[in-house]
Amino acid sequence: MAKRERVQLGGRVSVHDSVQEMYEHIRRNGLTNVWDRFDPQEKIRCNFCLAEVSCQLCTNGPCRVSDNVGAILGVCGIDRNAMAMRDMLLRNVMGTATYTHHAYEAFRTLKATAQGKTPFSITDKDKLYSFAGQVKVDTNGSPEQVAIRLADFLPIF
Repeated sequence: MAKRERVQLGGRVSVHDSVQEMYEHIRRNGLTNVWDRFDPQEKIRCNFCLAEVSCQLCTNGPCRVSDNVGAILGVCGIDRNAMAMRDMLLRNVMGTATYTHHAYEAFRTLKATAQGKTPFSITDKDKLYSFAGQVKVDTNGSPEQVAIRLADFLPIF
């Protein structure tokens, strides 16, 4: 988040108290964070990238679309709209893959915890039963039994 956007939030990095609390915690501990790293990058960002008229996906690039010099297509023939759409699609696929991996790890840990293979325990039984019920997993039995059924239900295993 750029500094100008923080001004709109009264100096906060987020309207969410939990995010703000974590930000303040990591700052107090001298850790690096995305918000503070963003500001210096904002000063040197490429205008082509900001305008989504740059493509860096192949060895013929980077290509930049600029009407000023007659470069209205990339070397491969892609135009500014296709560059923007391909970039958006690629970012969405990468984000989806990341969150899918997070979900995989969370449910793998849930199953291992239910099997007694981790030092963790299931503490929010209401949330477990609620989530299992929402996805139509049988909620009869112990929390460990429900957790195993829930983890097995997910197709990422």
